[in-house]
Amino acid sequence: MPSRLRNASSRRGGVLLEVLLALVLFVSAAMATLSVVDRLIENSYTLEQRRIAADLARSAMARLEAGLATPETLSGPVRPEGDDGGTAEVSDWVLEVQTETSPFPNLTNVSVTAMLAPGGDIENPKSSFTLRQLVRLARRQPETLQDDPLSGMAGTGPEEAAP
Repeated sequence: MPSRLRNASSRRGGVLLEVLLALVLFVSAAMATLSVVDRLIENSYTLEQRRIAADLARSAMARLEAGLATPETLSGPVRPEGDDGGTAEVSDWVLEVQTETSPFPNLTNVSVTAMLAPGGDIENPKSSFTLRQLVRLARRQPETLQDDPLSGMAGTGPEEAAP
């Protein structure tokens, strides 16, 4: 009879050991999975911030090329415009526009950097994107209509335009 008790208690001890081992393996696998998910979420946030920075830099470059803004007016905190609703994610963004002469006539080397700088701390931005491009900077024209063959009012100023 004592040998039967020893076999039964050793079986119970073996089952308990197997259950504890399975529990340890399950918990360590769950922790590894949560760690991977946490890194994926962090990387997703970082990529989203880089996408926003790239969009802001491209928009600023397009405004420069179209003559809608100057490097001086674009540099500084990003101001929400138009239909984008002025989302909160743009409020901490800062644009830095630098220009330098290029060896090509009528073209300027333009560098637009969009930075996520909470509190205006541009020395340590959380995210940034720099776009460099040769641009023909448009000169601001007076508020009169230019010769435009498509408008049907070539060479007319605002006072001469038909209603």
